[in-house]
Amino acid sequence: MQVSRPSMPPSYGLEPPDGDHGLLPWSWAESRLAEARNYWLVTSSHRGQPHAIPLWGIWQDRGLLFSTGRASRKAANLRRNPQAAVHLESGDEVVVIEGSVVPLSGDRWKEYVARYQDKYGIRPVLDEETLHFHFVPRKGFAWQEAAFPSSATRWTFSDSPGENVA
Repeated sequence: MQVSRPSMPPSYGLEPPDGDHGLLPWSWAESRLAEARNYWLVTSSHRGQPHAIPLWGIWQDRGLLFSTGRASRKAANLRRNPQAAVHLESGDEVVVIEGSVVPLSGDRWKEYVARYQDKYGIRPVLDEETLHFHFVPRKGFAWQEAAFPSSATRWTFSDSPGENVA
């Protein structure tokens, strides 16, 4: 994983970039992703129209595991284009990740069911009407409002923990 500062216009007040000072560790973002109750998933329709929707999920294996109805708009969008973005609700402690989804199966499914039930009090179902995905990040961005712009951080992942999920 590479850690760097995202490109920002000089008007954001980080001129010249102050090196690594203030960059957030990935563990900071992962703890927020793991603790979150709600996530926002952004997909794109076949016409390129964005679709943002809140959902529940489990942050596991450096990715978001989630389920959706087969007939849902997000499922249709992901079947056409697996590229997506996930972000958390806070505008003060921001975490945004970009990547793609792969089908969820095998051992990850078993752990997902147990952790989902512990977190939300309901058990995900494995049936013909429900699809289960592993969102695998390719890049992430984060910052803390109180320390902006010096906390603005970008992570680029060179490895993909979900490549062998399907």
